Amino acid sequence: MPADLDDAGKSAWRTIWRSPIAEHIADVDVPVVERLCRMYDRMAKDGIDHKDYVSLAKAALQLETALGITSGARARLGIKLTAEKKATLSSIRGELAG
Repeated sequence: MPADLDDAGKSAWRTIWRSPIAEHIADVDVPVVERLCRMYDRMAKDGIDHKDYVSLAKAALQLETALGITSGARARLGIKLTAEKKATLSSIRGELAG
């Protein structure tokens, strides 16, 4: 994990690399993941201008799509979650729900 990431970026970094999609991320894509995490840090900053936030959010969505992080992107890329990974995600959702 890049040492200079702030909380939002660190959280995203951990989430991405612990997710099922991580096995589909190539070494050459690691800088893209880092760039995405830095975008999350910038979007989380207090006082960010609305226009800048929207611009960053659009750029982040493009990277998320390119990396297969969104469900639609996974479908287009032909990436399917295994039953085991779906069960893990279901468990996480249950914990988050309370």
